[in-house]
Amino acid sequence: MTALASYSTGTVSVSAGGTTVTGVGTIWSGTNVRPGDILQVGNFQTVISDVTDTTHLVIPPWGGGAQAGATYKIWQVSPQRFAGAQGMQAVNDLVSALNTSGYFVFVDIDETVPDPSLGDDGQYAFQPTTGKMWAKVSGVWSYLGIYKGLQFKGAWSGATAYTVNDVVTLSGSSYACVLDHTNHTPPDTTYWQLLASKGDQGIPGPTGPAGAGDLLSTNNLSDLASAATAANNLGVVRYGGSQSLTAAQKVQAQKNTGVRELLTAARTYYVRSDGSNSNNGLANTSGGAFLTIQKAYDVISQTLDLGGFNVTIQCNNVAAFDGLALNTAWTGGGNATLDLGSGTINGTTNVINCTIPLPGIFTVQNGTLTSTTLPLINHTGTGSLNVGNITLSGANTGGFDMISATANAYIHFTGNIAFGVCSGWREIFYARTGGIIDLYGGFGQTMIMTGNMSWSDSFAYSEVGGGVKAVSGARTISTGGFTMTGKRYSVETAAFVYTQGGGANYFPGSIAGTIVGTGSYA
Repeated sequence: MTALASYSTGTVSVSAGGTTVTGVGTIWSGTNVRPGDILQVGNFQTVISDVTDTTHLVIPPWGGGAQAGATYKIWQVSPQRFAGAQGMQAVNDLVSALNTSGYFVFVDIDETVPDPSLGDDGQYAFQPTTGKMWAKVSGVWSYLGIYKGLQFKGAWSGATAYTVNDVVTLSGSSYACVLDHTNHTPPDTTYWQLLASKGDQGIPGPTGPAGAGDLLSTNNLSDLASAATAANNLGVVRYGGSQSLTAAQKVQAQKNTGVRELLTAARTYYVRSDGSNSNNGLANTSGGAFLTIQKAYDVISQTLDLGGFNVTIQCNNVAAFDGLALNTAWTGGGNATLDLGSGTINGTTNVINCTIPLPGIFTVQNGTLTSTTLPLINHTGTGSLNVGNITLSGANTGGFDMISATANAYIHFTGNIAFGVCSGWREIFYARTGGIIDLYGGFGQTMIMTGNMSWSDSFAYSEVGGGVKAVSGARTISTGGFTMTGKRYSVETAAFVYTQGGGANYFPGSIAGTIVGTGSYA
C-alpha cells in the first residue's frame, strides 16, 4: 500500500482555542496545503478550514493546547485532491511527462529560495523576475547563478540603481554589473566587470592643403621666418626647440609626452575655498591654491613621480570641502597625506572612498568627516589608509556603514577620535572579507562622544574573515553622558573583534553584543 502524502516544512504556532495557525519557514501554497487537509501537532489533529496565505491557516478552535515553534504534519487528504480514476490517470500521465530532468520548478517573486519539498534530483528551479537558477543535487537545491540577457543602460550615472547584467559606458569603455548597487563607479571590480576597453588613438590622417589666407599675420603668424616667434604667437609648445613655458604649458607638455615630473624633495599642495583648479596648487593663496581636494590628488596621481618623497594636500582656510575618490594610484613610492587643517569634508559625491590598492600609506587627519548620504570612509582596495585626530558625525539617511573596510583593506586610526551627533548609520565600524579596522595607534588615545548616537545594527561589526581591533588600555572611550542606542558588537563566522581585555561592555551601546558560529570576541 502507498503511505499518505504529507507536508511538514517549517514550524507552527497556535494559541489554545485559537482559529489561526501561523507558520515560520512554511510555503503553504495550493499544492502543499488545501482546505480539507488534516493538521497534526503532537497527537492532536484538526481539519484545515481555509489557506489564507503561505504562512497562515484557518482551523476550528484548537483543542490541543498552546503551541509555539512546533513541528507538524499536514496530511494531504482533502476531498479537493481526488478525482475520478480516468481523470487521475490522465493527471499521473501528465506529471510523469513533466517530472523529467530539465523540468523547471518556478520560484515566486516573494520567495528567496525554492521550496525544499519540491523537485527531484536533476531538476532545475528558476525565478523569472531575477534570472536566478538552482539545481537539485542529493535532495538539496544548489544555487547556480543568474541567467539573463545584458541590459544596456547607456552612460554610467551615480543616481541609477543597477542590477546584475546591466551594461554601462564610461570614458570610452563598457562594463557589466556583477552585484546590485547604486553609485559605485566603474572600474570598481566588486561591482563591475570590464566588457570592452577604450582603444588607442588611431594614426592621424594626412593634412589637407592650406586654404587661401591661412598664413597671414592676422592669424598670429607675424614672423614666418622664425618658428619660435610663430609658436609663441600661437601659444603652442615646441618639443624640438628652446622655449619658456608657463606652469600650465609644462603640465600639458608632460601629459602630451607621457613624462611625469620627478620629485627631488617633499611637496605640499594647497586647497582653499577661494582657490581655483586652474592654479598650480603650490601657494597658500587664492591665486595659488586649488579649489578642490580631488584636483590636488589627481595632480599627484596623474602627473608626478614621487621618487620616494612624501606629498601633502593641505587645507588651510577652515572651509567645507567635497570629498575624495582614491581611484588612481600615485607613482614612485612615498606616502600621501590629506591634512584638513581643522576643515570639514561634507561629502555629497564622496567623503573618503578608496577603490585601489594603495602604493603607500594614505593619511587623512585634523578635521571633520560628515555626510547624510554616504559612508564617511569606504576602503575596498588593499593597503593602509590611516586616520589621525578626526571628528566623525552625520545624520545619515541612507543606512550606510560609517567606516567600512572590505576586500583585505586596512583602516588604521592613529590619533584621537571624536563623534558628534550621529544617527541613521547601520554600523559605526564594519569589517568583512579580510578587511581590518585597527583602533590601536599607541597609548593615551581617546574616543569621545560629544552628542547622542544611534545605529541600527552594531557599533563594531565583523564578518567573513574581517576584524575590528582595539587595545582597551591604550584607547579610552568616553560617552560623555550622552545616549548610545544600538548593539555594542556583532561577530559573525570566521571573523573577530579584539579589545585586549576590554570586556563585553568596552564598546558603547544599549544592547549586548552577539557572537555567531566561529566568530571570536576577546
